[in-house]
Amino acid sequence: MPVSNTNYLLYSSVHPINYHHKELIMPLFNLLIILIVAGIVMGLINRFIPMAPMIKSLLNLFVFVVLMIYVLQFFNVIRVIFPVPVINSSLTNYTHS
Repeated sequence: MPVSNTNYLLYSSVHPINYHHKELIMPLFNLLIILIVAGIVMGLINRFIPMAPMIKSLLNLFVFVVLMIYVLQFFNVIRVIFPVPVINSSLTNYTHS
């Protein structure tokens, strides 16, 4: 008995291992990790590395602009300027048949 498209859609939306959702969540997870790591690194640099306030402000502005470009690229607001690093590509290469 062939499975109708409606049954497949219902099954795929409630199935606990849904690879379509993993394809959407993994890049978002990668972006979130990049933002968290960048924030921690910038916080440590601002706290423990002594530098002139003007240089510290320029460094913070530069990192903020680069991170905003990554976020805008991720949501397709702007074209790709910087390649986004992928932390774990093993799940994103899976093709569900």
